[in-house]
Amino acid sequence: MANLKTNLGNLLLRSRSKSQKKSGRKGRTALPKVRGSSVPSHIKRREEGERFVIFNIGDIKIPDAWNELRSFLNPEMFKGIKSLERVSMKNRPPRIDMWVSQDIANGLRRTITSMTRERTPKFVRAVRELANEEVRFRCRPLNLWRIDMWKAWRDRNHTASAPVIAIPKTQWRDRIATLNINGLLRKKLDVTEMLEKEQIGICALQETLISSRAFPVHVQGYTSYVQHWGEGFRGQVILVKNHLSSYEVGREPKLYIHIKVSGLSGVKQPVHVIAVYLPSGGWHRGERTQLITKILALNRKILTETPEAPVIFLGDWNEETKTLIPKLQTDKTGLRIYRPVGSALTRFPLRGQGRAIDHMIVSAGAYRLFKRPRVFREYGMSDHRPVIAVLRAVVQDDTPPAPQWRYDTYAIKRYARELVHSNRWSVLEIEEATDGDELNESTGCFIRTMDQISKSLGIKKLKVPGKPKFPKKLKKLMLARNKAAERLAEAVLKGAQPSKSIKDRFKKTQRKFSKARDTWQLKSEQNIIKYTCRDIQACDYKKVWARLKSKIDHDGASEALQPIRNKEGVLCVTTEDILEAIADHYDRLANADPGPSQDREHW
Repeated sequence: MANLKTNLGNLLLRSRSKSQKKSGRKGRTALPKVRGSSVPSHIKRREEGERFVIFNIGDIKIPDAWNELRSFLNPEMFKGIKSLERVSMKNRPPRIDMWVSQDIANGLRRTITSMTRERTPKFVRAVRELANEEVRFRCRPLNLWRIDMWKAWRDRNHTASAPVIAIPKTQWRDRIATLNINGLLRKKLDVTEMLEKEQIGICALQETLISSRAFPVHVQGYTSYVQHWGEGFRGQVILVKNHLSSYEVGREPKLYIHIKVSGLSGVKQPVHVIAVYLPSGGWHRGERTQLITKILALNRKILTETPEAPVIFLGDWNEETKTLIPKLQTDKTGLRIYRPVGSALTRFPLRGQGRAIDHMIVSAGAYRLFKRPRVFREYGMSDHRPVIAVLRAVVQDDTPPAPQWRYDTYAIKRYARELVHSNRWSVLEIEEATDGDELNESTGCFIRTMDQISKSLGIKKLKVPGKPKFPKKLKKLMLARNKAAERLAEAVLKGAQPSKSIKDRFKKTQRKFSKARDTWQLKSEQNIIKYTCRDIQACDYKKVWARLKSKIDHDGASEALQPIRNKEGVLCVTTEDILEAIADHYDRLANADPGPSQDREHW
């Protein structure tokens, strides 16, 4: 490619000659024609000239920038540049602000507006026409520079706002829910929003449509217990919040998953949670009756081993309330349907009548723990609606959660120079530490100084747990879809067939939301792949592995302590009792009489 004689200089000469011709007088510059004012409002005038901005400067310093400009500008043009200033701002690459004399600035502004927007082909052709063999264009930093007019918003102040943290554990309600989701993979966004908004600690989902060959079910902040989609069974899963201690007790293929959950607020014993999914259709009535018999046998076994244990069966039973009550044999088993507050209809198809087929069935021990559930008809992610119950007793802990911090590796690379050359390091003593106390004091001073510098530069950031941030447009479409679903449910509750306009409105909002959701999820996956490839190129294999593991694994082990028995054989489920039992166990190990195990003469 031909070399550049003058990049900015020739453009300045050309624009100056044009402005002189338009002004009608030699040596006088014509001002740009702008309605209402001779100068645009976004140009900041100073005594020394007008201000322009040079981008893509890399690591070049002011003296080097002056040398670069001097190497290709003629003396007259070089004198027109009054001053240069390097500007570094948070979360933006550095730039150089350039103040130019008034007679050059007006023409330069017109040239930028007409020819140099984002290096258009017209601008590239103009640069090639001004080629000169004396200066190598491709080999100079000038090749990457891009000049633009200064605008007031470029120097706006960025105030650090407090991060939006998810609901702390101390305020979490630990609700329990069941929902026939009819396909989990595409609706994970809706499920995550519902779990966080309604503060659900235990959730049973039916018809997940996830086979054993697919990726494991992963919902942020929850532990998953899965039954996969197979022949004659559409799959189900139980999601348990990580701060609750849980483990699987057993399962029946194509019928139920049985888990034990400890750590619920105000509950002093483990709760048996059984997710149930029975086959649908009138031709499966006999099969459903046989499966319900197995469920009653499981309940009998649990109550035989632990009388008055809280047991809750929840899921899609595909049985109306009036037909399910006789099959439960309440007089013998003690199980009863926990009737929702208000209408019990949970399925609202576009065709046909609504039905109450999703139930929570509780034992006498669990009946005292939960309030009556309610059907949340505003969630239109499926033809079913979630049934949610809340604990009666909620223990509030006034202790605020300890803040967690993380280091941004990209910010470290970006602000490495500012981090190393900060003036705050001057508080450290240069003398060598002579004893342990001085070493500890120096170490503490170094840690405090590092924290102050890192937080001021944005290297050390507050770790924000909780749900991902969804785009505003996607949230707006979700609210519109949920509102249309609620109108559809209300029309069904009135006993009349929903009108065509209500159905069409629901279909339209559902289609628009599904399209926007799929687009956002695809873009999110592409970003993950892009960031993973960038980490591979940077040889940051620790972060690569962390990204891959987050896609195929849970968030980690449960945050709660697993229940244990103390020395008296009593099962401890609360955090205080578990810690006390652990401390007592190790205290007895440390202070117990070793006997002859350490007696040499004995051996």
